[in-house]
Amino acid sequence: MSAAEYKAAFLDAVLGLLWRQWSGLGVAAQVPAADDARVLDPEALLIASSVFCRYDQRLFDLAASWLVKYGLLVNPTRLKALVRKMHWGDGASLAYLAALRAQSGDKRWQRPAEQEASGATGLRPMFLHAGGEAPVYCRQRDELAARYGLLRTPFEYRDKLSRALPDSAATLLLRMRGMYGVSARADVIMHLLHAPATIQQLSDLSGFARSSVKEVLQELEAGNAVYAVERSRRNTAYALAHGAALRGLFGCESSRLVPWGGVFACLGRLWDLISNPLMERVSADTFRGELRLVFQEHVQPCFLTCGIRPLQHLTADTLHLLPAAIRELGLGIKD
Repeated sequence: MSAAEYKAAFLDAVLGLLWRQWSGLGVAAQVPAADDARVLDPEALLIASSVFCRYDQRLFDLAASWLVKYGLLVNPTRLKALVRKMHWGDGASLAYLAALRAQSGDKRWQRPAEQEASGATGLRPMFLHAGGEAPVYCRQRDELAARYGLLRTPFEYRDKLSRALPDSAATLLLRMRGMYGVSARADVIMHLLHAPATIQQLSDLSGFARSSVKEVLQELEAGNAVYAVERSRRNTAYALAHGAALRGLFGCESSRLVPWGGVFACLGRLWDLISNPLMERVSADTFRGELRLVFQEHVQPCFLTCGIRPLQHLTADTLHLLPAAIRELGLGIKD
């Protein structure tokens, strides 16, 4: 498979994954929604969409419409922290999404929208093609997008969303935020619902500051909602009381957590290499060698511990199977 062929297959597979995940969160689509027990991460999904959905305007605008409708359940502070942790994302695209949400009256999104605003007169196309070519002219441009140096036609809200969030494992975190608030509390409870953890582990998993996690645990412990299962001078592991009852309440008896932020960051690192125009000019052996190097140094450690079997089984010698492995995710295939 040539570099160009691999690039097309990889992008198609990732966009298919994003379509399934957005469909799992209530976006109307002609693709099956995520049909497994994995909980989706809305902030990680937005970050991945800020990059890959620039190759699919329809999906980008549907994701933006979802954010306009359900943005109250998304945490912009965690989004910013996750961008730093992932070391990846499209700042201008994310800021434009934040600005669309801020226009609906949600003041929490004003600051992230303003931080990336640029007064640049030079514009670059917002939507791209895998081959590199992109439209450079719009009869009528989106002035909000132009603030971020992006050229596109005016955004139109697409009311192709479910009336309510689907009642599934995919939306567990969002539904818990609806009950416990869009703060560290809901995220901490959700993680403890799946396994005991220390304060530092919960901070790493949730993306919230250690101090915020500690405060939440103190409140939950005072109310007998959590208890210490292992105490030590440096680390205390906490477990959730009545976890089975809470799982039944949310209908998530078999739900599973996946570090989507890390998975998407790995896919993004691979895409940075694969989409480099220079890769189409080198030999097939050189391309495979560069791909193997990035995989072994930056991607494989995450894939081995992500809990997704099709990705865990990949090796430097089977990277040609990566697009197929990505296509399996969210299709109800048991792994």
